[in-house]
Amino acid sequence: MKTQHLTFGIVSFIIFTALFLMAAIGVAEVRPRIRIETITAAAGTTAKASIYLENYPLQMGGFDFTVAYDKSAMTITGITMGELLAVCDWELFAIQNKDSLECQPDCSGRRRIVAMAETANGPYHPSCFGPADSSTVELAVIHLQMADSAAGGTSEPIRFFWRECTDNALATTTGDFLILDARIFDQTGTLLWDEVDEATYPEGSRPLFVGTPDSCLLTEKAQFTCGDVSGDGKVDVGDAVYVVNYLFRACPAPDPIEMGDVNADGNCTIGDSVYLITYIFRGGPAPVCLGVLRIIDFQHGGITIQ
Repeated sequence: MKTQHLTFGIVSFIIFTALFLMAAIGVAEVRPRIRIETITAAAGTTAKASIYLENYPLQMGGFDFTVAYDKSAMTITGITMGELLAVCDWELFAIQNKDSLECQPDCSGRRRIVAMAETANGPYHPSCFGPADSSTVELAVIHLQMADSAAGGTSEPIRFFWRECTDNALATTTGDFLILDARIFDQTGTLLWDEVDEATYPEGSRPLFVGTPDSCLLTEKAQFTCGDVSGDGKVDVGDAVYVVNYLFRACPAPDPIEMGDVNADGNCTIGDSVYLITYIFRGGPAPVCLGVLRIIDFQHGGITIQ
């Protein structure tokens, strides 16, 4: 018991010192973002719009995106593998035409984009699963033919479209977690929907086909101990220490990193250590793990027609 109190005192000192420093310098919340490029094109010409990952060295085992567009203004002539996937030697990249049932309010066509860092065929494996740093990387390239009749001076969206629970989802490299949308922005960067802010964006007011419905989260829990950041099979003060050591002492990261996000805010931060300490010693809320995580921001793109 004496040792436990000593450990708790050390951890508390580190945590509250870090909180003080973070408050003093200001720390902005940064999430990985999947963004469709916004471009300018003339009627009757060809164009390209890339899908980018930015802000975060996210390691992925695969992704499944659905994009929607107006077929009267443009035609998608093809979608090709982006630079990151080509450099990392991802082997599976597939495109599927999807029906346009209920596609609205500004779309009449949909395409599904599926990619996987396949590791099953003997010695041939991808060389990387995501960017090494927070630089912007290209995941896919959408090739377009603009309609001759497209009206100049208008803006046509190319946007992410949610109809099924698995639309616009990513998987961790081991497949333990399915990563879903946290926030959704329009092509100008204006917030359209925030999954975490239930007060401002309650489920009952969700626009059609925007974001993953809360009902999709009612899945069976994955086979792991929620809050076991260190991977030793239990939840204790050692897990809070593990997060602090990772953040401030260059120790190994939780594996997968999402295991360190026990408060489900999309990041592994000092807040997760505080959350665990409060849960273990003060009867606070339990760590949040459902086998799916909402940590990705999505931003729609578009084409300004000259």
